[in-house]
This record gives sequence, C-alpha cells and structure tokens, in this order.
Amino acid sequence: MVMKVAKAKIIYTMDPEKPYGKYLLFNEATGNIEKVLDALSNSELSNVEVIDYGDYLITPGIIDSHNHLLMTGLHYTFMVNLGDAHNIDDIIQKIREFSGKAEFPWILGYGLYEGKIGRLPTRWDLDKAASDKPVFIMHTSGHYAVCNSKALEIADITKSTQDPPGGLIGREPDGTPNGILYEPAAMDLVRRLIPPFTVNHYKEAILKIQVEYLKTGITTVKDPGGTGSDIDEELRIRALNELNESGMLKVRVKICLPVFSYEDAKRKVAIARMIREGEKLTFLGFKIFMDGSGLARTAWMRDPWNKNFTEIDDDNRGIPTWNLEELRKTIDYLLSEFPNKMICIHTIGDKAVEEALNIIEDMKMKYLSVSFTLIHVYAPTSRDIERIGRNGVMIETQTGFMHFLGKLIISNLGPIRTNRFMNIRNYLEQGIIVCNSSDSDVINHNPIYGLITSIYRTYYINDIVSTLTSIHETNPMWSDISLYDALKLYTLNAQKCTNDNSIGILKPGKKADFVVWDLNLLTQCLRDPINCLSNDNIIKNLVIATYINGKMMHKRVA
Repeated sequence: MVMKVAKAKIIYTMDPEKPYGKYLLFNEATGNIEKVLDALSNSELSNVEVIDYGDYLITPGIIDSHNHLLMTGLHYTFMVNLGDAHNIDDIIQKIREFSGKAEFPWILGYGLYEGKIGRLPTRWDLDKAASDKPVFIMHTSGHYAVCNSKALEIADITKSTQDPPGGLIGREPDGTPNGILYEPAAMDLVRRLIPPFTVNHYKEAILKIQVEYLKTGITTVKDPGGTGSDIDEELRIRALNELNESGMLKVRVKICLPVFSYEDAKRKVAIARMIREGEKLTFLGFKIFMDGSGLARTAWMRDPWNKNFTEIDDDNRGIPTWNLEELRKTIDYLLSEFPNKMICIHTIGDKAVEEALNIIEDMKMKYLSVSFTLIHVYAPTSRDIERIGRNGVMIETQTGFMHFLGKLIISNLGPIRTNRFMNIRNYLEQGIIVCNSSDSDVINHNPIYGLITSIYRTYYINDIVSTLTSIHETNPMWSDISLYDALKLYTLNAQKCTNDNSIGILKPGKKADFVVWDLNLLTQCLRDPINCLSNDNIIKNLVIATYINGKMMHKRVA
C-alpha cells in the first residue's frame, strides 16, 4: 500500500504552525509527507496502512550538520581505535594486536585523547608497539597526531626540520622531534607519504558507516571532508558519485570541500564541478580552517590560553592557519565561482571568530545570496555574538564535546572564557540559528550526546569546574533548553545549515525522513543524564526505526 500512517504517542513536527501531532500520513511512492493529524476518521483509516508505534515519539530525521562521514568510515573500517585506551600501556598493547592483522604497510589509528590516558604518547612509546612498521595515530580532535620513529625517518623529520607555516613539530628541550605533530601543515609532512586508499576502500567505508548512522536516527550529514592530505577529495567525490548513482547511498550527503590555500581553492573549484548531484547527494560549499584546536591550545585567542584551569600558558594565544589577506582573496575567489554556495569557517578561538566576521561582513556586501557558518565557536565575546546575529551567520556547534572532551577544553579555556563556552541558550535568545552536530569522529556520532548536553549545558559545565577546582557545591540539574528545542538544533535549524528546506520538518510536501524514538528510554536520559550517557544498552536502543523518503532504513532488533 502506497499511503501509510505512522501513529505515535506524540509527534514533534518542528512546524511552527503545527508543532505536535499523533498521526503522520506519508506517501511511500513519492517519499513525501501528506498530513500530520491529531486524529484519523474511519474513512481515512480504511485507505491507509497504519504502523502503530504506541507510546513512542516521532521526530524529523536527524541532520548532523558537521560530520566527517568518509573519515569516520575509514577509521571504523581500517584503523585501530584507541578511544577506550586508559593509559600508555593500553595504547601499546592495542597497536601490537592490530599490527598482526593490519592489511596496510602503515599502522594507522584514531581516537587518541590525553584527557583519558594522562599524557600524549611519544615516538618512543609507539616504538615499543611497532618499531619495524611506520605508525601514525590521529588525535580525536583531528588537529594533531603522534607517529613513531620509523614514520619520522621516512618523512625525514629531524632536529633541523623547520616548523611548517601554520603547524608545529613537537620537540624535546634539545630540539629532537618527539613524534607529536600539531595541525594539518605539520601532520601532512608524514601523511602525504602514507600509501593512499583506493576508491573501493572509500566506498566500503561509506557503506559500512552509513548503516551505523541510521541506527542512531541520522538521515542527513554535511561532510566537510578531510583535514589535509588524509583524504583524497577527488577520490571522495568519485566514490560518492558512484554510490549515489548505483542507489547504494542511503543517507543524504551534503558535500563541503576543504580549502587550505588560494592555490588549493582553484583545485577544489575544479573538483566541485565533478560532483554529480542527485536526490541523496548535494554540493553545499566550502570549508576553511581558520585556526587550530582547543585541546592542543593552538586555536587563535585574543588573550593567552589557560592551562590547568587557573594557570596562564605563557603568551600562547594559538595560531592562525591563514594569512588574513590570502584568506580574504581565497573566499572572494570561491564566491566569484559559486556565489550561491555556503562558506563554513572553522573558528574555535575568539580572535578567529572576530577576524572571520570582519571578512564575512565585507563579503556579504559583495555577494548578497551567500550563506556563512562558523564552526565550533567555543567562547565568542558578547560583541561578536551580536555581530553573528546581525549578519545572519549560523553556528555549527558540538555540545557533545562537553561529555567527551569537556574537562580538557574547560581546563584550557580558564574561568572567564568558560562562562561563555557553548552558551546555546544565549545564542538562541539573540536570534542566532544554531545547528548541533557531532564532528564525528572527533566524538561518537550518536546525537543523544549532543541532545543531552545542550539541554543540561550549565549542569555539565558546573560539574567539570567543580572537578577541576576541587570545590564541590550543590549543582542543581536544571535545563537550559527543552527537549523540543534541543531536537530543533538537529532538525529545523540544521536544515538551514545544510541549505535544504525539504528536510528537518514534518509538514505536508516535505520529505518523509523521520525517526521513531523509545520515549521511555529518552525520558530516563532526561531524568539521569550522567548515567544515561555511560549506559551503552540505553544509547544503542534509543532509536526504534529510521525512515528516509518514507522507507524504513533501520529497525531496532528486539
């Protein structure tokens, strides 16, 4: 039967004209929504197939507006996961075990996080795991990596090697490289020598990871590509084109191409023209890295970074990854080629936000239809929040960072900036369009982490500050925003960050992309968020079913 009705205890439509309902009528043939109703008449019931979801909740499909789809898939499929390592010995053991079954001549890994293991490993630590094969391990932030002595030898990185512009080589006091490479410019000294994946590897990675995304209710991702030479962007487009045209691409993919220099922009413009858009595949625009990481304290700040929360990290204000005039010239060139596309700028530090807005204000006078998003935006000043709102700039945030990485980030921000950290409620009150996302695989792609932390942002921050200062005061669990508004960051707002008004809302004529949630488990998460987010059984069973174009793409196994 073509016409179907999904019945639930409640439907969050995200439609301002009809925010709630109980019956979602959709056409499986067209893939569109027909009606959202509070009740069905007998005559209406006789002509449709009813899918009764009882006491569950239905929402629009989740739009992850900043998700490295291919990179996450490659990590998931071909690399050693160090995300659950608790110390250096764990890392050594995991790499040793992986080395015996690795298909590639290099050992590649991901998920490294010093907040969990106490410190970053060095080349000498990794040498204990594998000295005969080159090892390259990505930090969970994607902004730095650690490699062993064999990898440094292949790349000819020695005491006399200069830091590349926009990057840093970690060193011992005598100048000897310690194996830690900060930011893409330094990582690429090694990454460019790693044997490349093939287009079939890329396709396999995407096919596998999209299944995992559907299990968590994700129906659309905006994929900004790689962080340097870790992803062959032309090959990525070829893989996505082939999967889309063969009907194997299940989730919707909005492509952004990363740009690292003016010369690189010319190459990326050419690659953009290779994208063969279709129902599941769209070219959205370009991504720019303007500064570094909040974990490595390389993001560009007005005032020096803190460390250990209250200490000052000398005069370290982080580093801009662009010359500002070259950046201005590059964005102007990109918009001259694609005046209706989106420019997404990675801006963690408040100085990066300020300088990005200076350029945006000029560009918006010249290119009237362009859209801009700022990515991450940890602790903007009140003046820049006002400028973001006034210029219609959108924010792509990742509140789930608070759960996974919050302790180290807040330790680096210090007391003053922490008060401004990811203040979603304030952004919304200023009329700013905020889109939540995972930045997978910086953190787990499951949207529940972002939902819960956006609702309980103040509680999470107070809890982290209490741990860092050893001052334990009563921390009331009051919510910053409602569940409805938290979901809105992943749906109605996120449709704007992906420039697609056919999704993110359950309304007649729109796409029948929707998620059925276990309302009982979701309520448990709202009542006890800390235990919820540490309970894998709850996390993995929140989503009952995921639909795209009115077709069920995932069903929870009983």
